[in-house]
Amino acid sequence: MSPTSPRPTDGLIIVHPEHREHVTTGWGWTIFASLFMLTGAAVTATWGIVSILDDAYWGGDQVVAGHNALLGWVWIGFATIQATVALGVLIRNGFAVIVAIGLTVVSVLAQAIGFDNYPVWSGVTLALDALVLWALIRHGFDT
Repeated sequence: MSPTSPRPTDGLIIVHPEHREHVTTGWGWTIFASLFMLTGAAVTATWGIVSILDDAYWGGDQVVAGHNALLGWVWIGFATIQATVALGVLIRNGFAVIVAIGLTVVSVLAQAIGFDNYPVWSGVTLALDALVLWALIRHGFDT
């Protein structure tokens, strides 16, 4: 066998000698992280719209001292930032990946705080946040 011809390996496939073993582009994980962040942005925007339209939905004056509309606009602003960062992650912008890691850490902390009230929802979200963090850290900076 010449050095450039395919060589048999221990497995059932034949690997060309010039082929690197662990070649991955990470596009699937990058798309997953971006879509999960876009979904979170859509949920956050929905909460903002509900807060603006219905003052009694969040408990009236109990939650934010009667400023539900203000809270709604803050959530809509946060959703806009989330969506922008998610699109930046999709195009693999390094700064957007760093901001996305920070936003995901904030989400992990928020879910950990709310775990007593909603254990199933918080557990699922924590698991998905862990996958997003892994995807961002492992594949976010790939070119």
